[in-house]
Amino acid sequence: MTRTTPDPAPWAAFVSQWKTLRISSEQPEQAIREQILAPMLTMLGYGLRTVNDILYEHVEPLPDEYRMVGSRRIKVDYTPTLRLQRFWIMEAKKPGRLSNSAANKKAFLQAHFYATYPTINARYIVLADGEQIRVYDARSTSLEEARLVVTRESAETNFQEFYALLAARYLLDAVRRDVLCDMERMLSKEIDVNAPRAFAGAVAEITQRVMPMINDNVRQLIVTHYQTKVASRADYLRAADLRTVLAVMSHPTEVGFDTSNELAHRIVESDEATRHSIASELIIAVARPVRQTVRVFVMRAFLLAAASRATTNWSQLLTLGVLLARENLAYVAENPLLNATLHFENASDRVAMKLAQHFFEESAAQSERMARKTMALEDLLKEPPSKNVPLIFGASGLTVRLESALRSPDPVVLLGRVRALERFERLHLPQTTPHLHGDHINLASKGVEFDFLIRGTVDSLYQVARLAPGLLPDDLAQTAAGWETSTFPPTPVVPDGDFDLEAFAELEAGFQALQQSFLNGSE
Repeated sequence: MTRTTPDPAPWAAFVSQWKTLRISSEQPEQAIREQILAPMLTMLGYGLRTVNDILYEHVEPLPDEYRMVGSRRIKVDYTPTLRLQRFWIMEAKKPGRLSNSAANKKAFLQAHFYATYPTINARYIVLADGEQIRVYDARSTSLEEARLVVTRESAETNFQEFYALLAARYLLDAVRRDVLCDMERMLSKEIDVNAPRAFAGAVAEITQRVMPMINDNVRQLIVTHYQTKVASRADYLRAADLRTVLAVMSHPTEVGFDTSNELAHRIVESDEATRHSIASELIIAVARPVRQTVRVFVMRAFLLAAASRATTNWSQLLTLGVLLARENLAYVAENPLLNATLHFENASDRVAMKLAQHFFEESAAQSERMARKTMALEDLLKEPPSKNVPLIFGASGLTVRLESALRSPDPVVLLGRVRALERFERLHLPQTTPHLHGDHINLASKGVEFDFLIRGTVDSLYQVARLAPGLLPDDLAQTAAGWETSTFPPTPVVPDGDFDLEAFAELEAGFQALQQSFLNGSE
């Protein structure tokens, strides 16, 4: 069995880069900001205009009672926030400045004033000059009581402490530990034996009050993460060329409608010549054997573009979408090769998923359990680990292997191989199928209990019918109405006939080889 290499520490790349930088006292403070502090903040999990925003050179005006410090305002170099709450500040200094005791004292006192200013109220202070990073507790006024000093020479051994203290994912843990220490120090001076119990009661009341806030934080974190992912993917699709978008559509786990939304947007927003070029390329794409996702998403793009009625040729786009919808619902029965290809996709996806389930489910479940024990809570909330994800992607790889081994341009031969896959499935693979959550296709029941081509087509028709009532022909409007009652046209069955003996023997041999490989690996 292969051994996995543990992921490098998240700070390793930064420390390596920091140690190799050429830093001299002649460099300006700006160089330290750009070369060291900006990438360090990113590595720690903070970023501009994110939920962990960074206030850069944030200015606070000083009221009259503070003017004695000699300024009308204060300006903090960096104020990283955790879900927009301030916990620490960072001041950048010229290289070598912190090695000069007088300059270091001045820098500390200035930063301490900033951190303790009422509207900032930061708990930690960080001073950085490129050669070293010094961390102070804002409740202390002693320059000698640095909580942590990380130099370029010591970074490999103690930067981990800095990360565990101030990284966004661990910051609240550090604050909580400090608060508990303060509580213990305070209670240890009491002479009232009832004080700890009263204090515990007060903490319980606070806990009860903040639980709704915590639940709201969880929801906000999940929603923000999802929105960020959606925006990032939309940006990627928007920048991609048409062939790349079609390639994304072709992935076995691709079921989201954002690709077809992007195609519809391009069709509507393009000039006449470009629109004609896009439509022509899409028609050519679905005229060949392609995955069901491509047929559904191209159909949906044409119908959405027609529903907008924003183009002069919207009726032509409607005709193309309607034609594709009717072909999809009939499994392109009039084209033997495309029809056989659709059945082959169903059978190969099912067999691949069940093979992945048969061989990898236990290891995938073990990986999920391990991830739940080791992942940071924030990561668990954003992307909960699931055994289904590696199973699906493992199945996708097996699907590619099956297709490359068994695909044929002859529809008769291809249907014989589909029957071979179905015979192999009945003989060797369990009939129970896993429940695959989210946007993943249930590959293990594809074409039997779950038919993506038909359901995806009906779903798209339903959305278009709601968006533009009266646009669809009567037969498709009636089919679309079935979405609300989960009434779908039946999946066309594979025509009766002989199975391909050679393909079946190849599947048997491959299965036995996998069995033997796993037996050898477990010894």
